Amino acid sequence: MVKAVKQFRLSAILAGALSVAAPFVSLAEPVVLNDNAGWCWYQDERVIVHNNKLFFASVASIIGKDGDKRSGNIEVGSYDLSGKSSPVVSIMHDGLEDDDHNVPALLALPDDNVLAVYSKHNTDYMVRYRITNGSDNLDSWQDEVAMKRKDKVTYANVMRLSEENNGKGRIYNFYRGINFNPTFDTSDDNGKTWSKGTHFIKNKGRPYVKYIANNKDEIHFVTTEQHPRVFDNSIYHGYIKAGKIYKSDGSFIQNISDGPIAPTVLTKVYQGGKDNVAWTTDLHLDENGLPFTVFSVQMNDGNKNRWKGEKHGDDMRYYFAKWVEPSWWQFGKEAGWQVNEIAYAGSRLYDKEQDYTGLAALNPQNANEIVISTNANPDTGEPLISQADGKRHWELFKGTSSDNGKSFKWAALTKNSTEDHLRPVIPINTESDDMYLTWMRGKYVSYIKIDTELVMAKNPQPVE
Repeated sequence: MVKAVKQFRLSAILAGALSVAAPFVSLAEPVVLNDNAGWCWYQDERVIVHNNKLFFASVASIIGKDGDKRSGNIEVGSYDLSGKSSPVVSIMHDGLEDDDHNVPALLALPDDNVLAVYSKHNTDYMVRYRITNGSDNLDSWQDEVAMKRKDKVTYANVMRLSEENNGKGRIYNFYRGINFNPTFDTSDDNGKTWSKGTHFIKNKGRPYVKYIANNKDEIHFVTTEQHPRVFDNSIYHGYIKAGKIYKSDGSFIQNISDGPIAPTVLTKVYQGGKDNVAWTTDLHLDENGLPFTVFSVQMNDGNKNRWKGEKHGDDMRYYFAKWVEPSWWQFGKEAGWQVNEIAYAGSRLYDKEQDYTGLAALNPQNANEIVISTNANPDTGEPLISQADGKRHWELFKGTSSDNGKSFKWAALTKNSTEDHLRPVIPINTESDDMYLTWMRGKYVSYIKIDTELVMAKNPQPVE
């Protein structure tokens, strides 16, 4: 059992995309939340707004700041959104494993405490968690609890349905576990005790799933068949309600207790193929509780030998899809998925992961807004070459749709940078109308070598 929680407070660093070349500074003063921090994208929520604080989770890397001392640290920080104090970072587990797959998922509990759940990257059997020590001190954490599971585990996705468990609420943690497949545990006492592993989705490969809950009675999810390195993925959607699994249109599939489902029994959102291999990226629900999602597609690489060292992933795209139900006056029109290509996502993030993009973040508060990371012009696909250093970089763009998600108009949030801007997240915010865009800034070498800091900009505006 890990007991002691080490903490450190960042100095009140405010920095732009560049430290010296003022004409190229973009998002002029994002807050540096953590100066050695990376994350993957199959753990949610990684950032939450709670009690006027921003809570954020990350993993420290050997090549980042003070990496010789911090490598593999699992960290959760908080930042007072009033701006009156600098971020406080708490170490959940010192030196657990230097791998961005191990980032915690965060959940605000009914008693105002915060739950953090995390696992290693398929190297042991333990689901780990900590809970804060009381709502009056959310930077103090209880001892770590480690729960052994039948199979090796990866990822964490935590959410709570308030209407389950006879109205007392139930927490779900979705992770990769049984047979290398999506699995979940539940807790009916706000994280004090947990069930042991229900096999959720079954496939011979490893489906990649994004989850989102309405916090009352439904959990929606989108999934692939396998890893895009080994399969020409499509995208599928379904949802859970009252112990049952449904297709997008509400058609009953089966009870959860009947055993794991195959991805292909769900509603197909997008048909993949050898020249258009899809991968899930982000998922949210709109004001009517209807799902909308963004995913990446690797284009024009038919018959690629993915395991033989050939380089692919030179042309990635972002797609946006939303479930559309007809208005009362649209008699005869059926509900369905509206799917559109919306932007060039540029090239692979690095050679060994040829389906990695800079990623995209939906705005949970506005289905017509999205932020993407790309090293290509989102409209033309032309490489983005920085005037500051003559190199190609991943930049952030904000997209706004005026046609219900069929297309997006792009405006640069960063421009002519000397660093990459990657893996944006827009947290759910029910406390105000503000957007707290959070992302990784620096250099991403691989999922075990990351020299990035975690930064945040409030209500970011396009650069001129």
